[in-house]
Amino acid sequence: MYRSFRESSGRLWLPAVVAALLCLLMLPTGLLAELSEGASPHLSTADHARMPALQGPFESGPEVTRACLSCHNRAARQVQESLHWTWAYDAPDSGRGYGKSRVFNAFCGSPQGNWSKCTICHAGYGWKDPGITQTSEEQVDCLVCHEQTGEYRKFDYGDPVLKHRGRIIRKPDFAKLAQSVGRPSRQNCGSCHFFGGAHDGAKHGDLDSSLLAPGRQLDVHMDSAGLDFSCVTCHTGEGHRITGSRYRMKAFDALGIDRPGHTDATRTSCESCHGTRPHPQTPKLDSHTRRIACQTCHIPRFARGRVPTKTYWDWRSAGKEPPKAQAEVSEGRAVAPKGNSGDDEAVSGRAPRVTQTFQHGSITWEEQVVPEYRWFDGRIDYILPGESVGDGTSVAINRLSGAASDRDSRIWPFKVMRAQLPFDPVNRTLVFNRLVAASPDDKDALYESYDWQRSVTAGMQLPGAPPFSGKVGFIEAAMFFPITHMVAPKEEALRCNDCHSRNGRMAGLTGFYMPGRDSFPLLVFLGWSLVVATLVGVLLHGAAQASFRKKSAAAAGSVTIHREFIFSLYERFWHWTQAILIFGLMITGFNVSGVHNLFGYEKATTGHYYFAWGLIWLWVFTLFWHMITGEWRQYIPTTRKLMDMVHYYMKGIFYPERYPHPFKKSRRLKHNPLQRFSYFSLHIVVMPVIWVSGTLYIYYGGFHAGGLESVPLGVIAGIHSTTAFLMLSFVVLHVYMAFFIGAPVTGKLKGMITGFVETAIAALDRTTQYRILMVDDDNDFIRLVQAWLGGSGHERDKSILPNELILVPRGSRKEAIRELRQDNYDLILLDLGLPDSEGLDTFLKIYDVRPDIPILVLTGLEESTIGPETVMNGAQDFLDKADIDAKKLLRSIRFALERDQFARSHLSSYRQ
Repeated sequence: MYRSFRESSGRLWLPAVVAALLCLLMLPTGLLAELSEGASPHLSTADHARMPALQGPFESGPEVTRACLSCHNRAARQVQESLHWTWAYDAPDSGRGYGKSRVFNAFCGSPQGNWSKCTICHAGYGWKDPGITQTSEEQVDCLVCHEQTGEYRKFDYGDPVLKHRGRIIRKPDFAKLAQSVGRPSRQNCGSCHFFGGAHDGAKHGDLDSSLLAPGRQLDVHMDSAGLDFSCVTCHTGEGHRITGSRYRMKAFDALGIDRPGHTDATRTSCESCHGTRPHPQTPKLDSHTRRIACQTCHIPRFARGRVPTKTYWDWRSAGKEPPKAQAEVSEGRAVAPKGNSGDDEAVSGRAPRVTQTFQHGSITWEEQVVPEYRWFDGRIDYILPGESVGDGTSVAINRLSGAASDRDSRIWPFKVMRAQLPFDPVNRTLVFNRLVAASPDDKDALYESYDWQRSVTAGMQLPGAPPFSGKVGFIEAAMFFPITHMVAPKEEALRCNDCHSRNGRMAGLTGFYMPGRDSFPLLVFLGWSLVVATLVGVLLHGAAQASFRKKSAAAAGSVTIHREFIFSLYERFWHWTQAILIFGLMITGFNVSGVHNLFGYEKATTGHYYFAWGLIWLWVFTLFWHMITGEWRQYIPTTRKLMDMVHYYMKGIFYPERYPHPFKKSRRLKHNPLQRFSYFSLHIVVMPVIWVSGTLYIYYGGFHAGGLESVPLGVIAGIHSTTAFLMLSFVVLHVYMAFFIGAPVTGKLKGMITGFVETAIAALDRTTQYRILMVDDDNDFIRLVQAWLGGSGHERDKSILPNELILVPRGSRKEAIRELRQDNYDLILLDLGLPDSEGLDTFLKIYDVRPDIPILVLTGLEESTIGPETVMNGAQDFLDKADIDAKKLLRSIRFALERDQFARSHLSSYRQ
């Protein structure tokens, strides 16, 4: 069925397209035009200009509201229950009363004494008594949020009719305004929120007239040529309850993408649209969202639309004539640079600009302001009338809740408005003051008397004022405004180096570890002390070695340089690639951990990440290679000759003529017991700690289960840095021991380049000590051979072979193979008749394990025919036990050793 459907659908696509085009052509031309224009993203179902109730004429704003209520009969009551009307908010957790009518601010000080001007931005008409909020429904101002002409203005107490001494100066065309109503636009909201603080952009920093028609560079969401968001796109207003109050915010919206009926039906958080994992291609950025607000990275600066914002207001100089060089006055008001609302060109590096006027005092204006950062959990506590300001030196008008130790807190950006505000120095409380005359007869207001004593005294007589001592002083006040608008394009978001550096944006935040910014001074000191101590130790050891070896060389006579192929091509590739990657990891890692800042955090982190993955993949392939080749056995630790190696490095290395090297390197046994122990410890202890701590470090914040995030990042970083210093110390020691112990110095270095290791040995007939493994289960014969070779206190004739011979007996093939895998020998004496092996198979098994060691086969009468066969398969010679004596055995041993040395030297030349 599916196949027939697929085939039929493949034949029907063309008729379907033709039918769709015909349907489009049959649509009314007006609808086609409306769809093609797309001029209005919100198509209304009603044309208010045609409604009889809105034809007017209207004499006042309340008359317009009455007409609106004839249809929207619940709207006024909804507005009167909202924060826009009451200016009051009761914190659910503490019960403290906040809101514009109750709290202080860093601009006028308090709305209480300046009610006529503050209520210009009230969503109603004629609110003259702060204690009365529930008035007639007709007092609700529908036009301020819904008219679309852009010509609506409000004056004292929210009256749209401008009056002076009882005379009407300006009266709007209420009918025209009423007929234009629609969904609130940016201009509606901005008529109040853009102009808070007595000037365009003065208050919030991220809200000003440049957002009326912004470009993408200024705000990616409000971009008038792009997404073109209005304020209510995010600040939804179901039932006229506008979401997004700054009195109680969401530092992090754990609900994620908003789904109607399933979440909280608000879109004021970044997460409500972008989700809690907004960077699917970059998990590391997603892990940042667990401790950092989206705004922190995506709003690098505020006041970016060429409209400056106030950052400091010194009221102490109000009423004083400013110096002529600083005065900048326009009709008695401070002047700030005019902004271009449509210009989104990025401006950076503009110095703060100070204006000083007789009326307003000194004001600092800034553009392109870098936010200040604080830990924030969404709760803000405001100082209320009558509450103490502490020691009287400074006060936070609103205090942010949050800490690095709180998992619900995030790092947020803030504008901090600072001001010198009047206060009561005796009671240590902020005061109400009166700036603007409440009536023509009011002569105590600051703008009338320019006397702070009279202004504050008049303000403190208002209802709700705290006790007043009669004294007036000034205090440094700070007010925090969360930055949530002017979201920059993603390509202009903060880079890693902006924060992860010692003098970065987060330099002022404490209580947590930040990579690139913080380091551990004691750990760094101890780590470098270990590295320096290791370096000094190897230098002293090397100097002593060079001095003693120079003397020993003269005493020892001639030496031969023995070259043997030890390291395969892949081993050399693996070694040097690993060395490069480890050095890269250490250099970039110390940058990331704050020890130095050579590359910058971003480049160092990226480099460290790729070096780490490169080393991981190298180890994966190398582990596979070691397993299939059996080279993994090279790293199995053994205690055999471990102390001999320690003694050799501590003493014997300085006297090579008296203390020969206890270990002979070969391709099958590349590492001496001390090296095996060191490499095993490195791979089993140090490296796993590095990998585990490094993985936790890189992906910290990405683990949501198992309680891994309960371990502080600083602890993980400290462990990782400790192992890094241990690794660096090991590298110093390894380089010295691998390349600079023994002679010639360059021989071992060449070994890791060409594969051939050069070692200095004495002449065969002088001091070289040879180790012989005898594999035989006949103890009597073993004792006889020991006597012939001069062992167990026996003397032997050294005219044939003057060298010292050490015989190590083993009684079975299994024991012999285990021995050969743990130690090196110069010769093997092999009996073919063993308890666990017989005949030619005995030789082949031993030879397969160590084909690099010459083998002399010892045969009995029953194996006499097998002897020649062993020579054909690789044995040096065979001897009949029935026809053997000391001289024959010593000659065979000497010839086998000489042939092996000759073969090795010629094989090295051939391979080279």
